[in-house]
Amino acid sequence: MVLLPLVLAAAVDAPMTEVTVFSDRARVVRTATVGAGAQTVEWPVLPQTVEPQSVRVEASGAEVKRVDLARLEDDALPTDEAKKLIAELQKADDALARLQGEATALDVQMAQLQRLGLKAPPENAERPPAKLNASGWSQALAFVSDSLAKSQARRRELNQKLETLQQERRALAEKARLLGASAKRFGWKVTAQLAGGPGTVKLTYFVTRARWYPIYDLALNSDTGQVAVSFSGLVSQESGEDWADAALRLSTAVPTTQVTLPKLLTWKIGERERFIPTPTPVRESARPVPMVPPLPRAPKEDDLLRSQLLQVAAAESQTVEEKGRGAAVRKRTALEFADDAVEGELLSPSGASMESFEVAESDKRKNEAPAPPPALPAAPAPRAMREERVTLTNSAPEPSAPTFGFSLAPPSAYRGQSLSADLPAVAGGGYDLVYPSLQKETVPSGKGARKVALFTEAWPVKVERKLYPALFPEAFLVAELKNPSAQPLPAGNASLFVGEDPSGTARLKLVSPGEVLTLPLGIDRSLRPVRNVKVVQSEEGIISKDEVSRYTVTIELANPYRAAMNVRMVDQVPVTTDKDVTIKLLESKPMATQDSRTGALEWRLNVPPAQKTVVAFTYTVKRPKGWKLYQSEERP
Repeated sequence: MVLLPLVLAAAVDAPMTEVTVFSDRARVVRTATVGAGAQTVEWPVLPQTVEPQSVRVEASGAEVKRVDLARLEDDALPTDEAKKLIAELQKADDALARLQGEATALDVQMAQLQRLGLKAPPENAERPPAKLNASGWSQALAFVSDSLAKSQARRRELNQKLETLQQERRALAEKARLLGASAKRFGWKVTAQLAGGPGTVKLTYFVTRARWYPIYDLALNSDTGQVAVSFSGLVSQESGEDWADAALRLSTAVPTTQVTLPKLLTWKIGERERFIPTPTPVRESARPVPMVPPLPRAPKEDDLLRSQLLQVAAAESQTVEEKGRGAAVRKRTALEFADDAVEGELLSPSGASMESFEVAESDKRKNEAPAPPPALPAAPAPRAMREERVTLTNSAPEPSAPTFGFSLAPPSAYRGQSLSADLPAVAGGGYDLVYPSLQKETVPSGKGARKVALFTEAWPVKVERKLYPALFPEAFLVAELKNPSAQPLPAGNASLFVGEDPSGTARLKLVSPGEVLTLPLGIDRSLRPVRNVKVVQSEEGIISKDEVSRYTVTIELANPYRAAMNVRMVDQVPVTTDKDVTIKLLESKPMATQDSRTGALEWRLNVPPAQKTVVAFTYTVKRPKGWKLYQSEERP
């Protein structure tokens, strides 16, 4: 790969016209209109998820002379914006330091003003008490009170400015953090040279990180005896580009990306009548030349800016305050400012005669100004992108030395795939099915899944209640429907509704054309069968006595509806593998269908409206006298 400087030209307007989504990727088609004459068409930059070997350019009404594919590296760091942001942060830090320095000086001044007061001179026993002149006391105290009030007002004003400036600084620091931590992006640029025209040009390519899942909504309409089947696809993608207003096609196929045909080695046995051993030279391949490690890359301007952005953004407000205690007040410190104010104004009020003032002295501190950011080294003009040109070929690389042998393993070109059972490539059962969307759809990249409607049909359905009186006290509502469409439907999750009320979920298997499937639609709590069992014990035989238990099971079911209902009732007689135990079904009213292997009995009934029906069956269990019966459960 050769890195070349690149100046981006304006790309042609090529919106997405068609997107075919597979189980693990998608095929995107962009269409552009070109004029007449020889010209170079540059497509919009494609995301890094593009498979470069899948890029194809086709023209209608024009001739494609050449197609160039270049790999682009986007630094993703606007240099001008980064420099401007650093300057704003430094300006905010200086302003904060100045305000904090002034606030510190005011704090010292107010502390000294609060400690100012009147004090009588010390008494001297040798001299009479001094006579105090109170004519200037009120003026001095009023001056101190007025100065303290002005300082406090200025301090409140500084607090508001500091809070506003700190909020602005935090916002700038967050921008710097996001800008400095942004990762580099990659992409592909496709350029085609055309002749002729006018016409249309199509760009086709595959992108990864796209998938879809089949989902169903089944709503039973009891009045019409039909089920509204809504088939949709749950489409999501993180390809790096938004699919805007494109015709979607959802496919269950597995596209292949292998373009190199495998080659079988020649394997001959018994080529000649007489076998004569012949010396064969040993073929040795030369060792490759050791790779020379690349030279260390010099730091680029954007790398230095990233580091500086993160360092500046990491500075907390406390650090700013520490800098501001002496750095912003560069000509004189806070204590010098306070001392000047006290000496120049407070000690000589007009007409005031004060015998003594006590002023608290504090140590003077000198802080150094914050160091300016390191100067950036000279660098070439910033580039938005850089280009790596690659060459695509359909031929496999030649091996360094020929190899001989025979193996039953798959060829090296074979690449197996492992897909989830929920994906359409597996749920489709091997069928290559394609479902177009009902309208153009928009699927943003990385914004979650979108439900894309594929078709809605009304299928005739046969609704019945399924009862297991010995196992469950209520009836199950089931629907038996037949796929009338001409193509199979892939397996998927289904949401079930009875009218507008949700009744549960189900997992549909692959449904072939004309296949009948049964769906559970929930529980009908209005039907409650009543099951009673009557047992009669007796003995048979003259010499060897056998005990016989006669069971009579009666099931009553009442129809609470105003319409007749179809019912499928399932019960069971026990089965045994012991030769000394005999189980016999004597009768069933009405006649039931029996499964001799499991002993299951099934009735299909039509119960008239507001009436009751009775189902009964009788069976016997015969075993030697004194035997105890035990029940064991065996799953089919």
